[in-house]
Amino acid sequence: MAFPYQHILMVGATSGIGKAMADRLLEGGPRSRRLGEERTGWREFVSRYGKSKAVPVSFDIANTEQIPSFAAEVMRMSPDINCIYLNVGIQHRYDFSQPETVDLAKSNSELNINFTSFVALTHAFLPFLTGRETETSLVL
Repeated sequence: MAFPYQHILMVGATSGIGKAMADRLLEGGPRSRRLGEERTGWREFVSRYGKSKAVPVSFDIANTEQIPSFAAEVMRMSPDINCIYLNVGIQHRYDFSQPETVDLAKSNSELNINFTSFVALTHAFLPFLTGRETETSLVL
């Protein structure tokens, strides 16, 4: 089954599964805004697919208080985005059997990125997606 969306904001596409998914989706035809905190690999990404299909966007989703203005700016620049694909995530190893080794600040940052930011991104982008007459999607 073909992916039905033609303009995707891929959140978390600078490495790993997100990068592979962005590559796979772009090979199938859609345009993409590739969001990532780091600029690594973006020159190759744009040169591979061309500026008409691939546009890198830089934003740190850990800054959840800035997500509403970020979402508004992205949708102002690219009002035809019809799919938000949330694929970002970090994971560290914690050994709670040795609580003195657990870095709670690191753990809280991980929760902020892996959960809180998804809630904030969903909340910020839903008004743009639900206000459309065409089919849209928020992929988690």
